[in-house]
Amino acid sequence: MPPYRTITSNEEPQSSSPVDWQFTTEDARIKLTKLYPSILT
Repeated sequence: MPPYRTITSNEEPQSSSPVDWQFTTEDARIKLTKLYPSILT
């Protein structure tokens, strides 16, 4: 067996439902406060 293996489309994990990674702008501001410091006005 080679040291690495590629995954074919038949071997991909099948989930029952897709994952929705989207979130609102307000949620992003809360979650990403360390990455995006607030601008003081």
